[in-house]
Amino acid sequence: MGSGTVIRPGEIQIMTAGTGVEYSESNHSKTDLLHFLQIWIIPEKRDLALRYQQKIIHKAHDQLILIGARDEQDSVVTINQDVNLYTAFLTKNHSIDYSL
Repeated sequence: MGSGTVIRPGEIQIMTAGTGVEYSESNHSKTDLLHFLQIWIIPEKRDLALRYQQKIIHKAHDQLILIGARDEQDSVVTINQDVNLYTAFLTKNHSIDYSL
């Protein structure tokens, strides 16, 4: 894409590679540790257009928060697959039960 970006704490980023993409990741801080989770999801069809999206995760404690889905939504990245992606910010001694 010929671009670069910084992912800040509390953000989610998605990239559809299309027919291929070259990218790199690095920690720009010389003092802070970097913690991130990279998830690869196989798209439902081939040869999708190159696409990039980044959104802020609206933090709420002790509940599931939808952060990625097939259907386009304001605070959710759009995933080209039949999947819902959630996160949770749990406080001490809390858990979440989720049934499929």
